[in-house]
Formats: sequence, structure tokens, C-alpha cells
Amino acid sequence: MAVVVDPINEKAFDFYSKYGFEQLPDSERMFLPMKVIGQLV
Repeated sequence: MAVVVDPINEKAFDFYSKYGFEQLPDSERMFLPMKVIGQLV
């Protein structure tokens, strides 16, 4: 399980990257595993 986002521009991509989101292969979508989110809370 993960949170998946679809950044609308480079600024959004940079924002999500700053918080640990990774880009899915062959896609512009990014994801952050729930395991990582659980560690942040």
C-alpha cells in the first residue's frame, strides 16, 4: 500500500520529492509507501 500522487508541474514534483516520494518507473506519478508514512507519525 502507498499514497500515489500525480504532480501537475515541476514545482509540485520538487515538493513531493522533498517529503520522500519516489517516481514510479515509466510514469510521472510518484508514491510514498505506507510503511514510511507510519514511521513519520
